[in-house]
Amino acid sequence: MADILDRQLEVLGADIVNNMRRTLTTKRISASGNLRDSIQANVEPFRNNVSTLEISMAGYGPIVDEGRGKTRQKGISSRTTGFFADLKSWVRAKLGIRDKQKLEQVTYLVYRKINQRGFAPRPFIESSINQALNKNQDKIDDAAFRVLVNETDAALSKFYKR
Repeated sequence: MADILDRQLEVLGADIVNNMRRTLTTKRISASGNLRDSIQANVEPFRNNVSTLEISMAGYGPIVDEGRGKTRQKGISSRTTGFFADLKSWVRAKLGIRDKQKLEQVTYLVYRKINQRGFAPRPFIESSINQALNKNQDKIDDAAFRVLVNETDAALSKFYKR
């Protein structure tokens, strides 16, 4: 019976993903499309047969959404993973630099500038979630109520049949 609620959560997740992807595209936030393509929704089982909706995306998605302040970070901790690697992909897509040495140099300059000045937020997460919730709230409430009633009936039937 919880399948009813799971289906509504799947619909909600699909709407959230579509809203986020649309916002990234219309606001021209995603240069390479990697962030847009990385956004996924999954309904996962949790405790006591209650499911949860999980939205996942590339690790730098929340940084793009919230912005980043200046930091005192010196050097590069890793050129192959983390923020620098994500930034290198962005520089390659945005500026079209293919030469490896130039790509490293330009990426380092952008990295250093971000550390010195930070960058402004480009929000896309909260508005996308709120829009999808507003659209689906009644259906989710109905499904949750039906699950609650059915589970309660089943528990009471089991109890009184003793």
